[in-house]
Amino acid sequence: MRRLLLLLAPLATAAEPPAALWREVSPPDAPAVRTVLFEPCRATLDRGAIEIVRRNGLYLRDHPGLGVGILSLSDSRASRSYNLALAFQRAKAVADLLQLYDIPPERIVLLPYGEEGGREGRSLGRRVRLIYLERRE
Repeated sequence: MRRLLLLLAPLATAAEPPAALWREVSPPDAPAVRTVLFEPCRATLDRGAIEIVRRNGLYLRDHPGLGVGILSLSDSRASRSYNLALAFQRAKAVADLLQLYDIPPERIVLLPYGEEGGREGRSLGRRVRLIYLERRE
């Protein structure tokens, strides 16, 4: 259970939530593709998704000063609680793979948001987006 809590709030204290510790950055040499798409009702990474996470994991391993936010969404087909749980499972699948590239949980922030979009945005809603983060001074 401790590992899971670290992933959700790696450096959080009562006074400083994760958002207060990190800010989004856009390194010019970072991998351009940072979005992973999922099948409906699935949190399984396919080969293409694994390759995207691998490239980003290697970049993060070579840049130890950076963290990563994993913004995870699901489509709007099911209940809010189901969609939030699915978004969390997707974010966790990506986080687990990043840890195989020696990215410690302290550098990973899960951001499961649940559902997004209507009928036309369903495929876009089934995604995880990697956001590079830098510690605030």
